[in-house]
Amino acid sequence: MISQHYGSRKTAYGICYGFFENRWTGRRTLDHSGGQLGFVSLMVLIPETGDGIFIAQNNRKDAGGFRYDLTRAILDTLVGRKNNGFDSVAKPKSIEDIAKNYTGVYKQMNYPKNSFEKLIRLFGFFSTEYKIEYDGQGSLTTYGDSYVPAGDHLFRLNQSDTDYFLEFFPDESGKAQRMMNGTGSYERISWFEKNRVQQGFFIPSIFLLLIFVLSRPIGRLKRKRREKRYAPKPANKRFNKWMYVTALLVVLGALGLILHFLILRDQVSDYGVPLSMKFNFLVCTAGFISAILSPYFLWRNWSLKGLGIIKKMMNSVIIIAIILVAIMFYEYNLIGFQYY
Repeated sequence: MISQHYGSRKTAYGICYGFFENRWTGRRTLDHSGGQLGFVSLMVLIPETGDGIFIAQNNRKDAGGFRYDLTRAILDTLVGRKNNGFDSVAKPKSIEDIAKNYTGVYKQMNYPKNSFEKLIRLFGFFSTEYKIEYDGQGSLTTYGDSYVPAGDHLFRLNQSDTDYFLEFFPDESGKAQRMMNGTGSYERISWFEKNRVQQGFFIPSIFLLLIFVLSRPIGRLKRKRREKRYAPKPANKRFNKWMYVTALLVVLGALGLILHFLILRDQVSDYGVPLSMKFNFLVCTAGFISAILSPYFLWRNWSLKGLGIIKKMMNSVIIIAIILVAIMFYEYNLIGFQYY
């Protein structure tokens, strides 16, 4: 139960049966956290000393970090810190010739699948990306930390009293395609797979569709005031109805996600699934299913007679926006009928 069964080479951060390896007070520890909406917990065991601690608390703002801070303070007082005799800060060695094999952006392969984590991941929380850069002085850097060479494709955190590593797995050409930092496994990604790039497509598309959805009832009100009836041409009726209903579904789904994020963002460590979020995912799913017909209606748009070229181009932009949002729903695992 306390032996490592998964982890990268030479790392002290692997996975045992039901526990994660870590290092608290300078000693090997086994821990596992948990929680539900409004509740979080943490258990830490120290096999070397036979000590352990379990904390359960009601969740409030920043509670996810508080349980770790409290546990660390209690353990430091209970068992004291151990000097492991690690070398002081290592002196970087020049790796300029091979640094390009490791630099780039890596994305977590086992991305969050919990419903709440799906939501906050869309807005940049629970970051699943590592940007590895070379500082020109013999170290790789990421998130402000510096890593120095410690072996073949192995880099150690450039701090004293630590044994935290990054390990890279190169292809035949020597270029790293995968990285591990303990239990986390990451794969190299292209520019269009980055969260910020995808959000750059998602947000403008939602804004455009929101304008389109709101313009329909506003336009009808204006026509009624002018005592003119709105009657779409029979040839366009099905097309117009599909485009409006699909845009409405994806907009409602996206706005629901934003609303849940604004309300629940302070409980990012929770794993509960409120009923409203389940309904929100159903709306996203309905919008995605309807968006599957986008290629057909895109073709239909350009084959309709009686529409001007400008109108056809505007319709095409709306359909493309629907496709982009639907892809984001799928990419961030926000569709489906299982909620876990």
